[in-house]
Amino acid sequence: MTRDAVVEAARLSIARGSKSFAAASTLFAKPVRERAWLLYSWCRACDDLADGQDHGHGMTVVADPEARLERLRTLTDRALAGEATGEAPFEALRI
Repeated sequence: MTRDAVVEAARLSIARGSKSFAAASTLFAKPVRERAWLLYSWCRACDDLADGQDHGHGMTVVADPEARLERLRTLTDRALAGEATGEAPFEALRI
């Protein structure tokens, strides 16, 4: 996954998940704005996975919260160790 692809996925995530955060990010210079998007996309993905949502919408009953938490830990640890995850929000932690 290229940096440009991860940044674009993060931009789309913040635009869909939080209009106010997306608007606030425009106050930053481009490098800081992109980093804010990247961090937001990881936070949003973690929240959505934990809650069974899609960008903060459509909350469902989570069948196996422990397994979801373990998946978050695994993907986050892999990304922070510099390993590819194949998932843009977690790739955001690598760049």
